[in-house]
Amino acid sequence: MQFSRRKPVLKKLVVSGVASMMLAVSCAAPAGAYALIGRVWSSTTNAKSPYVLASNIPSTWTAKLSSSNLKWNLVSNSSLKTSSVIVTSSTSTFINAAFTIDRQDLVQAYGLDVAGVTSGVYTGSNSARIHLNSGWTWSTSFNQANQVADLESVVVHELGHAYGLNEALSGTGPFTAAEIASVMNANYSVKRTPNTDDISGIAALY
Repeated sequence: MQFSRRKPVLKKLVVSGVASMMLAVSCAAPAGAYALIGRVWSSTTNAKSPYVLASNIPSTWTAKLSSSNLKWNLVSNSSLKTSSVIVTSSTSTFINAAFTIDRQDLVQAYGLDVAGVTSGVYTGSNSARIHLNSGWTWSTSFNQANQVADLESVVVHELGHAYGLNEALSGTGPFTAAEIASVMNANYSVKRTPNTDDISGIAALY
């Protein structure tokens, strides 16, 4: 799952290793619709706190990454209780962690227009790897042409994938206001807090 300038035309999900058409799940007003990848963390303890490697992530990012993860703690009566990121200086600890955030050069694998990508969400229920493109400039706003991204908006979006949400879907018509406002709609505007659609999706999973 990736945060990209490309406008998705057709989405697919993988459930138990089998590719299938994505399902848009309706939810009650005021939310419009949310889309699920089809997996959850069976061990929500592992999902609470992503690890970051001190030598890879600037120390000035730590508070923003923690804030982004805590934004997914807005669902009442949910078994998913997120917490601050864990900073480690141990490479082996980072590599062996179930949930990580790092910076990588994503240009060769995904192209320059991909700001972030989350891997592992289809291969297991208790692991996720969020990769932020080291070729981008990370800021507090967006400038697509110059590969500048708002750090928190991209991280909140990728965390949504890690927790089981897919890209926002418009179905056969235009996006609703709620779908446009969803952090899972990667339209390159600053959106740092999950909206009603996003929260309903997490509530359905946990």
